[in-house]
Amino acid sequence: MNENRSITIQKNESCIYAGHDGTEYICYKKDSNFSFKSIKIPIPYFSQLLADYFDGQEITVYEKKLLNGIAKVSVTPIMEQILSETSKFSQYRGGLGYLYLDGKLLELLSIYLGEVLELDILMGKNISMSRTERTAIMEAKRIIDSQLAFAPSCEELSQQVHLSLTKLTRGFSSFYGMPIHQYVIEQRLTQAAQLLLDGDWNVGEVAAIVGYGKPSNFAAAFKKKYGVAPKHYRETRFNHTKQ
Repeated sequence: MNENRSITIQKNESCIYAGHDGTEYICYKKDSNFSFKSIKIPIPYFSQLLADYFDGQEITVYEKKLLNGIAKVSVTPIMEQILSETSKFSQYRGGLGYLYLDGKLLELLSIYLGEVLELDILMGKNISMSRTERTAIMEAKRIIDSQLAFAPSCEELSQQVHLSLTKLTRGFSSFYGMPIHQYVIEQRLTQAAQLLLDGDWNVGEVAAIVGYGKPSNFAAAFKKKYGVAPKHYRETRFNHTKQ
């Protein structure tokens, strides 16, 4: 479109934008390793999804954010898990593989839209809170996502985002449907499940990576969420996939 646009992506960041069938250039830092995934979704298909699932006001916000600009967000543990799972579509025969892939891409897109547009959507919630306070709460979430294993305490988060502890904890629960402590646990266990599936880590190593000091506490929390001990999780998922 005779228009130059650029964006810088750091480690564990991602972006979404509308292409125009023009030439794209990607530059990498010299003498460094990198790994990334690129997913292309036809704009007519994306527009049809918006029409099927959202109302007029939401569609306007989505199109403004995603079709007219470049939106960048941090990659969360659940995003990493879904991105990893997309490569497993080849385990299914023929059309079943593409059906599986479509499901994963829709799952990823729904989470991604939530991350990209949370400010616009949350601003519409009937919560008595200023824009500055809302922005601070969302920044607290991003801080947690970026350093999950060493997530700050609520008190530390309060200081970092310059918001009172009461407003932070209440606002976080209102926005994200769970207290900060529970959100941290959920994200850590999601990351742990992916490590157990994709890596050669033992349970103690995974526990340490995601921020648990005691493997026993990690094992108990993991079993409560997934219904199986972490040491048996990979075997259980593998058997389930083969059935």
